[in-house]
Amino acid sequence: MELEYEGDPSLPVVRFHLHCQTVWEEVRQARNSPWTLVSNELPPLLHIVEARLSLSTQRAIILNVMRVNHGDTGPMVWLNATTNSPLPSHWQPVEWRPVADLQLRTPPELSLPGRASQRA
Repeated sequence: MELEYEGDPSLPVVRFHLHCQTVWEEVRQARNSPWTLVSNELPPLLHIVEARLSLSTQRAIILNVMRVNHGDTGPMVWLNATTNSPLPSHWQPVEWRPVADLQLRTPPELSLPGRASQRA
């Protein structure tokens, strides 16, 4: 099966095995999908979440990550939750879903009132 995006010929063609495409389509159309697009909502600060990361135009992985800053004074910083090291700059989180209540304590300077997680 091949998936082509309407109206944007610059996007790559995505190829699926028939069974994989069926599973992907079911999840994509589910109204209660656990995945949230990063462009719609950022995960809470210092919560470990499962994220689908784009490595390039044709590669993606799923990895436990954590957002460690608001991104308001510089680039957003994401950590690999397993290694506690920053993600490579070309690894971009696309969507995320919560995992079992994994949260680190919030440093006092990040928990100030009015510091809601919002996307500009």
